[in-house]
Amino acid sequence: GSDYVREVNVVKSARVGYSKMLLGVYAYFIEHKQRNTLIWLPTDGDAENFMKTHVEPTIRDIPSLLALAPWYGKKHRDNTLTMKRFSNGRGFWCLGGKAAKNYREKSVDVAGYDELAAFDEDIEQ
Repeated sequence: GSDYVREVNVVKSARVGYSKMLLGVYAYFIEHKQRNTLIWLPTDGDAENFMKTHVEPTIRDIPSLLALAPWYGKKHRDNTLTMKRFSNGRGFWCLGGKAAKNYREKSVDVAGYDELAAFDEDIEQ
């Protein structure tokens, strides 16, 4: 949790629960450190699926996150497939990595990738 650490690189084997570990880290940054966070996945479809199958259950199952999500389970502007805005004012974005627009104008404190090896080497301009 040190603010002096600017970059962390992880070398891991397959099937070790890395995505779940990342969600734990992001939950810590949202709830405890009160930071805006963003994660990229290889495609928009991957990002939407990740939000549905991993992020939403994580919010449901962690009481401190659920307390910051009065919109949970409801249709609300702060509860979309690309962004969750919590009552402490912090946001979590989950975006696909193919479109250049998904990298522009993102002002976040914590950013990361999941399934980095599956990203295209080049993206559109």
